[in-house]
Amino acid sequence: MYTQELHNKKLLEILDEFLRVCKENQLTYYLAYGTCLGAVRHKGMIPWDDDIDVLMPRKDLEKLYDLRHKVFGKDFKLASYRDDANHLYCMMKLESLTSMVIEHVNPIYVGGVYIDLFPLDNVESEEEDAVWTQKVCAMNYEYDIYSVCPPPKTYWIKYLRYKFRRRKWLRSNPLQKWDNLIMQHKDALTDYVKDYHNSWPQRGLFKREVFGDGIEMDFEGRICVVPADYDTYLRISYGNYMQLPPKERRVLKHSYLFEDSTRRLSQEELQPIIAKIQAECDYHFSLSWEFNMILKKIKRILHLKK
Repeated sequence: MYTQELHNKKLLEILDEFLRVCKENQLTYYLAYGTCLGAVRHKGMIPWDDDIDVLMPRKDLEKLYDLRHKVFGKDFKLASYRDDANHLYCMMKLESLTSMVIEHVNPIYVGGVYIDLFPLDNVESEEEDAVWTQKVCAMNYEYDIYSVCPPPKTYWIKYLRYKFRRRKWLRSNPLQKWDNLIMQHKDALTDYVKDYHNSWPQRGLFKREVFGDGIEMDFEGRICVVPADYDTYLRISYGNYMQLPPKERRVLKHSYLFEDSTRRLSQEELQPIIAKIQAECDYHFSLSWEFNMILKKIKRILHLKK
């Protein structure tokens, strides 16, 4: 089962593989979000954190994707929606093939322990970013509506509704639309860069020099790269980032329902575990929830037409 110590140890193994590949192929990256904050404030992982996030300039991330079958060891896989219809996530994941984790997200994640790789995209102006941000937010609402966790087949009405929504969501391919929109300037040297996958996309616009060539910093005994002006990056993201949050907020943010950090489970072993999780989880599709989601989408569409 899940323990933070074993989980974080596996995360660092994946990070070591990522760092090796980036060094050998001259790829640019930056520790991001709480991982960057941990490097600056704790010289490693935040004690109450259990994930690793990385930002890569779009051009470098696409190069890494093109090299994925050649550069990673046999125990690792670069996962993307482009290769796997079950990968319903906008970011890529570098996944360990010698572990298994089930995470209660939307939708439920079943795979190896992973680190998230997010693209850092080029933007020509603040005006262009404002337009793109609105469109990305609209796609995000579409994701919220259609990519819901699968209910057990015994709840057949809910299950059929899920299958219909998922089919519609996959046919509309919003993740590909998302990427097509925000990678228009993949090869350009623009004044701004933007992390559109930020939970708060309005905060993700930065002058290019904030990231620059990056600077090296200690992270759990290994040398990693963070944004050159990490102070600006962290202040925009977190405010007074050197101040510790109150104790009640120092909690793990991920919901791991099952984990085995030592091996990959077979499909036969997974089936009873997933069935038990599905039976215990609350898959409640209330009319009020559905009505609110539809209202959000309508408001977003009306806003975009102004």
